[in-house]
Amino acid sequence: YATPCVDVLKGQSKIVASNVHGLYPQAEVIQRMKAEGYIGTPLRGADGDVIGLIGALFDHPLDESQRPVETVEIFAGRAAAEIQRLRSEASLRQSEEEYRIITDAIPALIIFLDKEARFRFANAAMKTWFGVDPKDAKGKHLSEVIGEAAFRKISDRVRRALTGERQKFEALMPYANCDPKHVSA
Repeated sequence: YATPCVDVLKGQSKIVASNVHGLYPQAEVIQRMKAEGYIGTPLRGADGDVIGLIGALFDHPLDESQRPVETVEIFAGRAAAEIQRLRSEASLRQSEEEYRIITDAIPALIIFLDKEARFRFANAAMKTWFGVDPKDAKGKHLSEVIGEAAFRKISDRVRRALTGERQKFEALMPYANCDPKHVSA
């Protein structure tokens, strides 16, 4: 059955200045609220597709000279942007979780340090290698995780690696949170 919201989902803003309850007799919410006026506008994603709508019901006729549709459209734009942001964050979290599942299944240590040598990612092997849970390392400087003594042994190599220079070394590493380990990296 017809409702003003169905019309809005087709992609156009809609204003019914008066008698919305008479024009849409099968619309339960409109009838229950005894609505007189209606404004609706689509929520559009970044690609322009309709992802929802905002509708407002009024218990009095609307004065179209007050530009009520534009006000609702401004709010709809902000709401759509927030919905898109939340969806993007959820998608990113899902991708990160999938990446973590894959990398945690690999016995090799996989880490990602930013240009300041702070941990942005480490797989589960970090616990075995450094005695630190990957979640506890996020955002910490490499020296905080492996200890100052171990960091001194590799700090020059880390600095050069962070400039893009490939590094290779072997050493007995005195990690702070576990027994020393012979490392070939």
